[in-house]
Amino acid sequence: MNRFGAVWAVLACGILAGGEPATSGKVALSVSDRTAAVRPDRLPDAVHYDSVMWLCAHNAMSNSEDGWKFPNQQGKMETLLDAGVHALMWDVWMQDGKIVLRHGPEWAALLGSRPLQDALAELKAWLEEHPQAVVTLIFESYVEAVQLAAAFDRAGLSGMCYEWQEGKPWPALGDMRRSGKRLVVMTDRPGDGAPAWLLPVWKHCVETPWQASTAAELKNTFNRGDRKNDLLIVNHFVTPLTASRSISEQVNALNVLKAREAAVRREMGRTPNFWVLDFVELGDGLRFATEMNRMLAR
Repeated sequence: MNRFGAVWAVLACGILAGGEPATSGKVALSVSDRTAAVRPDRLPDAVHYDSVMWLCAHNAMSNSEDGWKFPNQQGKMETLLDAGVHALMWDVWMQDGKIVLRHGPEWAALLGSRPLQDALAELKAWLEEHPQAVVTLIFESYVEAVQLAAAFDRAGLSGMCYEWQEGKPWPALGDMRRSGKRLVVMTDRPGDGAPAWLLPVWKHCVETPWQASTAAELKNTFNRGDRKNDLLIVNHFVTPLTASRSISEQVNALNVLKAREAAVRREMGRTPNFWVLDFVELGDGLRFATEMNRMLAR
């Protein structure tokens, strides 16, 4: 989500090196053997895509394992996917004639950037190694849809992307696995000439507000998207200025997550589909997701 002004204020004040320390080395994300059976890639074939509560990494490209400044996550893409975080939010921009993952306009390259083509190549390799996995990418895009689609073509990923069909329900995971269409790609910048698999996010999803500087500001109300859309995105992260490990650990606590999930159902009359966290490995996000999906594994 956009917080360019806030990050720029940090840079302008000259405290780039003064944020919370990055974690170096391999980041371990795991769930216990007791809950591993309800990871998304271990759910039964009969479970439908829109029945799963997908744990989603906010600004997943911005992570300390890849060396980004003021990151939103600790683990890089493969680390998150290996742990069962199978929905990722990415921002894409043009930089020197190429599409890059970056959190903001050109100056934000100081915080970190990565060629999208490299990330897609690694994603393709990961999907091929994990034939049961279904992954969702949600793009905040500052490039044309046809340019974004071309990057997937070059990576050999287009044939793995699910094409939603008007009037039909979301598929069962088994159908996606057997067809090989195990990658759901959504963008907030659809356009003419885009392929059918590049789905307009606000045609299919509705979200809760994402602006929150304190936990008390997390709201269970409809924001972008039509409230009748199939999929609900719950934004559950607090950003006073930049993402904070200590605050994330607090709002990612199991009792907080469960209380908000119950409130979402009560106040919005909806079941969450994507639960979006900063520093998803801190607190109890993985445990929460497995508990929410436990009944699907029966």
